[in-house]
Parts: sequence; C-alpha cells; structure tokens
Amino acid sequence: MRAPGLDFKPRMAGKKMWAVTIVADPDKSTTVALLKTLELNAKYMKTDFAGSVVGYANRPGDVLNDAEALAEAEKLFK
Repeated sequence: MRAPGLDFKPRMAGKKMWAVTIVADPDKSTTVALLKTLELNAKYMKTDFAGSVVGYANRPGDVLNDAEALAEAEKLFK
C-alpha cells in the first residue's frame, strides 16, 4: 500500500468491499478473525465494508448445497 506512485490507499477510499469465502469446517465461526481483519483493513483504507458471505464446502460444487450461504449471497450485492 505504500509503493510510490501507486496511491493504492487513496484510490480505494470511498469504494465498497465485500468478503466472500468458503470454509471446510461446518462451524463457520472459524472465519471471525479473517472477517474482522478485512473489516479493519476497510476502515484503514476508508472503504465501506459492505458485508460478507461464508459458505461451507469440502469439494468443488459443495457450496451449492449451502442454502444459507446462497441466500446470503443473493442479498449481499443488492
């Protein structure tokens, strides 16, 4: 973020940030630290942390069986 000439932090200011991630543990609370870190980064860069979705999957396509995550994802970008 501090590389000369990139102006990354100022360019991110005012934008929205979302987090979409998958865990292989049915206990989705394992993502609390990750989501808090992303939220703090958004605050540091003066972006709007607009929400997150955590899905459960062990194999490709498994997340399609996570009805809760799919419903959250549909609402996330509205």
